Amino acid sequence: MIKQQVYIYDKSLKGTSSRLTPDRLVAIQGTTTGPLVSCLMVTRGDLHRVGASIGYFRRQIYRNKELVIVCDAVTEGLRRLVEASGDDIRLVRVDERLSLGLLRNISVEQARGEIVCQWDDDDIYGAHRIERGVGALLQAKADAVFLRQWCIWSPGQKILTLSGTRVWEGSMLAFKRALPRYPDAARAEDTALVEAMLATHSIALMDDPLSYCYCIHGQNTYDEPHFRAILNNASLKLSYGRALAAFSKFFAFDEHPALSEPDRHMLAGNAGDVGQLRRLETYVGVNQFLRRLRYRFKRRTA
Repeated sequence: MIKQQVYIYDKSLKGTSSRLTPDRLVAIQGTTTGPLVSCLMVTRGDLHRVGASIGYFRRQIYRNKELVIVCDAVTEGLRRLVEASGDDIRLVRVDERLSLGLLRNISVEQARGEIVCQWDDDDIYGAHRIERGVGALLQAKADAVFLRQWCIWSPGQKILTLSGTRVWEGSMLAFKRALPRYPDAARAEDTALVEAMLATHSIALMDDPLSYCYCIHGQNTYDEPHFRAILNNASLKLSYGRALAAFSKFFAFDEHPALSEPDRHMLAGNAGDVGQLRRLETYVGVNQFLRRLRYRFKRRTA
């Protein structure tokens, strides 16, 4: 099991890829109760992705939550799907084509929660995603918390890997009051927002890669060279079929529309094999130990 270790930077991060030694370091525990969390989904209305994402939201252990879905291409099918999904899921219809940044601003404005959590419709969330994020945010006394690493799944390339280390913008969970506005941009809007926060806010980075799996499916906002660079910078290369089966304990791959029939056979054929999970846990644990040593050395020499 991976320890949820949190690294706090008190207005000292210089960029999203910074590897600075943190100002504070704490081990945290998740919490199933607390302030209302608004999970914010901006979508073009793909029913399969939205349906899967609603399922991941439903599995969350954290109880006090809502899902706000903002869409500028609402169909009757999407409206019926949301209406059938429960009172804690709301659909916000936008009647004009806006940039992703402006749509994200609308999602924040519509949030009723004290805390907001980015919730993209094409990624996979573990059941502890909100619980541990809220625990980190409250116990670290930070303005926002991000994952240091997350899992990356590229089904078309048969890759499942652990990302490199950085501030992964899409994993943001933050106090609503701390957020500046997103820029009017079609992409990189979340990077601009995070960079605007770094010098003025307390930012926490968290070790919990098995709570979030980023999916590269061919219809993402960015192009192929962007994702090639991300995959080339991955920390840990894993055996695809074995990792798919092992990580399915945390991620419901079988509900994601990008899972192919051959991958379903891989899941079944490698059922019970946890070797790749143990590799990831060992890798993260060793690196946590080394970071704690660097942190203690910094404090002794300060």
